[in-house]
Amino acid sequence: MNQGQQQNDFVEGLFVNYQQTQFGTIVKQSFHRERFIAWLNQQQTSEKGYVNVDIMTARESGKPYAKLNTFVPQPQNQQPMQQQQPQYQQQPQPQYQQPIQQQPIQQQPQQGVQINPNDYQNGMVQDGTGM
Repeated sequence: MNQGQQQNDFVEGLFVNYQQTQFGTIVKQSFHRERFIAWLNQQQTSEKGYVNVDIMTARESGKPYAKLNTFVPQPQNQQPMQQQQPQYQQQPQPQYQQPIQQQPIQQQPQQGVQINPNDYQNGMVQDGTGM
């Protein structure tokens, strides 16, 4: 037991084990009913009626164990509503572009050899070379 750790940090009557399966890790927990209930009855509950427990892994042995979680969040010191003033950050204004005017597509004159469709039927154009 470490110096900063108290005897009541450990959860009495709760035993934890990990089991590796094809579906992943299963955390198995066993409760010794009388020991666990006696320990539980000695603990203070949170405002909502909970006793929080963390499942930990021992550094040296790698074995899992259950430890009482005694963390209590500190209330935030809030100023009265009259003194609180919202602080707004000035957002950059979005830059809008002028809409692009669509211009009609102009067909460019075709350059090169023009083939008469009748030439295909007459057998004059066979392999694209005109021969």
